[in-house]
This record gives sequence, C-alpha cells and structure tokens, in this order.
Amino acid sequence: MPGERLILVGDAGGRLRSFVNALARFPSDPPWVVVGGIAVNVRITQVHRLTNDLDTITSSPAQLVEILLEAPDADRLDHAKLRFIGEMPTVDIDVMDDTAGQPLPAEPSDRAFALARRQAIEAREPLEIVVVEAGKGTAEATAPVASVPSLIALKSVSMPRRSASNHPEKVGSDIHDLVRLVEGRDLDELAQALAGLNEQLVRWVGTTLLPWFSTDADQRYTLARLRRLSGGTDVRSIDEGALDVVALLGRLVLDSLE
Repeated sequence: MPGERLILVGDAGGRLRSFVNALARFPSDPPWVVVGGIAVNVRITQVHRLTNDLDTITSSPAQLVEILLEAPDADRLDHAKLRFIGEMPTVDIDVMDDTAGQPLPAEPSDRAFALARRQAIEAREPLEIVVVEAGKGTAEATAPVASVPSLIALKSVSMPRRSASNHPEKVGSDIHDLVRLVEGRDLDELAQALAGLNEQLVRWVGTTLLPWFSTDADQRYTLARLRRLSGGTDVRSIDEGALDVVALLGRLVLDSLE
C-alpha cells in the first residue's frame, strides 16, 4: 500500500525534486527508512529549509549501498555514502545502520542514537510523496518515512551531539527542525506517542528538550544558535514562544515517566 499522499511545492533549485526522484530508485528490500531534513520537510509538507543529503537508515547498510551502486550514474563516496550524478542537482545519500541485533553502546549519547535509529525503522510509514514544480511537472515516489515522534527523537539526540562535533553549524538545523515538527500539533498526543518509545530514549528526549528550549535554562542561547547557524528562510519568524512549546513537550515527556 502506498500510504498517505503528500504534495509539496518544490524549491527553486530543484533539490527536493532530485531527492524524490532518487527515492523512486530505492529497492523494497532490505528494509530502510528516510530520516533527516528531507523526512522533516515531508512530514510538515513544506520545504522550510534545504538539506544537502538524503539520509537513510537500514537493517543492511552494505547490501543497500551495493544495490544502489548498480545504477550506472551512481558513485561510491565511502563505505556508507554514495552519489547519484545523473540527478540535477546531484544527490548524496547517507546510509546508516539501524544497529538492531548489536549490543547497545555504554556511552549515553551513543546508546540514545542507536535506540533512536532502531525506533525510526521500526515505526516507518510508507508515504506517497509528490513534488510539484511550476513548468516542470511533478516528481513522485513511494517511500518509508520516519514518523514525527521518531524524527523528534533523532533530532533530540543529534542536536547535543553535534554541538560538540566538527559540524556545530548543523545544530541550528536540528533546532529549526524540532520547532517545525512540534508546532501546531496536539502536545498531549505527541507526548503520549513519544512515551511509547524505549524508556531510556524517552528520558533522553525529555532531558534534552526541556533545558535547551526552556526560559529557565538555555532558551536564549538556543535561539541565538538557531538564528546564527540555520540557513532556513523562515528562521526570523521563530521566537521565544515557539521554543516554549518545545520545552513544554519536553516537560510532558518527562512527566510521562513518573
């Protein structure tokens, strides 16, 4: 079944169209799921920021990479990354392992990342994605996309990890994505959905969102990071009130553990 049909207006550079054309070339096996910026854009049905890579998680990274490399216009970039050069613009694809069947790491953030990846592939949902571009027709693909709770969990893990990495600029994108994923949704329902995840992951999400977005902690610093680091066109429309909503979600998530 193709699942829900979602229609998005493409960006001026055609990047979203290229991503969807690339997704149409993925196999059905091994199991995989779309995550990252493209999944966020699909879930909010709006290109709120452009992303450079097509991020995926799979149960068999080596197998999926080899299948995708069978295309004549595919180039290997490294063991878990490839590029479709026939798409214009070109599409870089990251393939992450879902870590299922492997021991969970001892380090807390690594453990949370592994749990979030497992959750994303377990809760994937097939969606029919349609991108419409004026004068250029449409691009369509049916692809398994991470759920909103799964994306919130993944972003809650990657945001603090990236702040201490070689790519701190991506923290702004994570903050931006979290705000857009949460806004306009029923917070009680969203918190309930998040509470159904692994308890360790639930606690990680709550203890990350609450201090990062709360006025009682680091909200001012988070807003400054967002405005300095995110390249989204709508960043200036995000204010303290929008961050308050994410902090409230964090509080509700932690309350669900009591």
